[in-house]
Amino acid sequence: MEYNKNTIIAGLLALVLLWAGNILYFKEQQLTRPLFMKHYYDLPFYDEYNLNLYYLVNNDDKRRIGGITFPELSENYAFAVEEADSNIYKYHRLKRVTIRLNNTDLRYLTKARQLVIKELLIMYSNGDVQKINVGRIHISLVAPNQKFVDMHTAGSGGNDDSGGFGFDEFSVLKPTKITEIKHSFEDILADKLLVNINEQPLKETSLPFELNNGKRMRVSYAFRFNKDHKLWSSYYQIGINLKGEIKGQQAQETFFANHQPYFSEEQVRQMVKEGRDD
Repeated sequence: MEYNKNTIIAGLLALVLLWAGNILYFKEQQLTRPLFMKHYYDLPFYDEYNLNLYYLVNNDDKRRIGGITFPELSENYAFAVEEADSNIYKYHRLKRVTIRLNNTDLRYLTKARQLVIKELLIMYSNGDVQKINVGRIHISLVAPNQKFVDMHTAGSGGNDDSGGFGFDEFSVLKPTKITEIKHSFEDILADKLLVNINEQPLKETSLPFELNNGKRMRVSYAFRFNKDHKLWSSYYQIGINLKGEIKGQQAQETFFANHQPYFSEEQVRQMVKEGRDD
């Protein structure tokens, strides 16, 4: 009986330690506040914009976002939002919040031709307020010069550790001289975004060059993060801007390089740890 009693006590002690260990591990996985991803977006001119932002919360977090302001623009004007789950993990949820922006309202708040957003003020349903660094979002508030693209096809894919890729292929409405090709956020991406023009690296493309009616041009891109976790885990909509001339008149087109990461459980745990250490 003594042997059985000791065995029972040892078993109960093991269960208590296991239970305590599980509680400690669970607490280590919990966020103290929602963790917003970094976003680097170019939003072209539209009458209305849907700005999608992504953030992690604990599975049992019942808070909802009531409104969002742009402190760099006005702290007194809150934009309406819609929320949805983007993905569900063991301890967390990746959520998407969509901010509905109206060009008329933005033009009322600023006279700038382009708005640059770096900070957001998040107001939650329980009264909490959180100021976040959202990354960098460029919003064009004026219509661009005349366009020159006619027939247009596009494709994209990939969101593994190497990053997204895609292409745009088009012909022109009228004979066009292409004078400049640049992409945004060069200071952040540097050699992480590779752009090809007609299968030739952008850096090796001679400018200007002529595009005649019916001649097709291909702009392709590929993100190469090389396991740079912090850059890979951000969201990108990068404008590849083509400037040109049609009979001496300025013309412009913008294509977009997109990267939307898909996080594994391990990557979420790593982001939570880094977020807790901030």
